[in-house]
Amino acid sequence: MRRKLTESPRHVRQLEERLASLQAQLARTTENNERLVATLKEARAQIVTLKEEVDRLAQPPSGYGVFLTQYEDGTVDVFTGGRKLRVAVSPAVELDSLRRGQEVLLNDALNVVDALGFERAGEVVMLKEVLDNIEGVADRALVISHADEERVVYLADTLIAGQLRAGDSLLIETRSAYAYERIPKSEVEELVLEEVPDIDYHDIGGLDRQIEQIRDAVELPFLHSELFREHYLRPPKGCAALRPPGCGKTLIGQGGGQLAGQEDRRAAGAGEADQLLPQHQGSGAAQQVRR
Repeated sequence: MRRKLTESPRHVRQLEERLASLQAQLARTTENNERLVATLKEARAQIVTLKEEVDRLAQPPSGYGVFLTQYEDGTVDVFTGGRKLRVAVSPAVELDSLRRGQEVLLNDALNVVDALGFERAGEVVMLKEVLDNIEGVADRALVISHADEERVVYLADTLIAGQLRAGDSLLIETRSAYAYERIPKSEVEELVLEEVPDIDYHDIGGLDRQIEQIRDAVELPFLHSELFREHYLRPPKGCAALRPPGCGKTLIGQGGGQLAGQEDRRAAGAGEADQLLPQHQGSGAAQQVRR
């Protein structure tokens, strides 16, 4: 009994040391377990991200279309792939926010899933006339392309509210036949001849009096500007030849352009001499001259 009492403190110390060792080992195991849990969570997040990426890459391609009009049942008409289709709209898209001519994103079922902007590239044409529909709304336009071909296009909402005049340059997307934007042009650019005609006044017969009037009104202020400044004469802004077809208006304009081109070359490209208005510019340009 005495020996056991003597050895008891030593056994107690051994048990305390073993308990401390087990506690340290438990702490290390707990720390390792926490690191393992964090690693597993990170790996799971990466797996989920990779799965989403794989699913996204496996999705069929989305198409694009042009919004035309909407209906009371929530469907809309779009133009895509050369066809006019009536399709459904995703609840994520605000139907009332769609505007005529706006580009929309279509899923593989050809449903509208997103609303985009308006087309920013295309062909530039000249406006000839704005056309009204049966309700009196100007939603179409008669335009002239570079090949002098006339065609009717729709006006996007970006243009319906604007003030359009004959002779304006419009940006159109030929596939959907929509005009999106009015392209501004400087007044000088609208009045500059693209090339110097090869017609001379001597090639025109029977219009000597009209030619003299045109030359006095148009050519003299350019060719003899110093005389106008010396005598304080105010040169006219120009003239508009308004007569039925076949009267020689185009020939007179080409003759003036040919002479102005010669003067322009002699003046080393001064730029002002060939700002003569050709007849084929149309009524919009003639209105500018009258103003």
